[in-house]
Amino acid sequence: MTGAKTTLSVIYWGLVLLVLVLHCYNRGTKELRHLSKTKGVVIDQIYVVKQGMKRSGSVYSTAVLRPQIIFPVDDTSYIFVDHNVALENGEEPTVLYPYHNPRYAKVYRFAFWIDEGFIVPVLLIAALIFKIALILTAKEDKPYEVLPSNF
Repeated sequence: MTGAKTTLSVIYWGLVLLVLVLHCYNRGTKELRHLSKTKGVVIDQIYVVKQGMKRSGSVYSTAVLRPQIIFPVDDTSYIFVDHNVALENGEEPTVLYPYHNPRYAKVYRFAFWIDEGFIVPVLLIAALIFKIALILTAKEDKPYEVLPSNF
């Protein structure tokens, strides 16, 4: 790649990254407007069945420990098990829940800000556009070659 192409590549991927970050931030802040935050405490560990798929295509199940968390809302305490995080007893995670329905609580963590449903398609489309641009510009770099004709 020439210097100009490298610079344009860095600018292109920087813009793609900027769009992804801005989208995830805006989506996260919109969702946070409808949620309450409070501190919870891990009081116990509960075995939860986690299912997965092996490379051979067979399904497996395994039991994993997940935190049982208690958190206060007004004068009531709610307990829930978060199936997506691993925490130790006594830890105090931040808990998010809808204003009027604490039964749908979840632990606030970095993955809250990630929007996989948007990131994966955007990266695939960006890679496709980038590859097409590379192919089109590569044709212009090569001088035309006159091949001997068959008489």
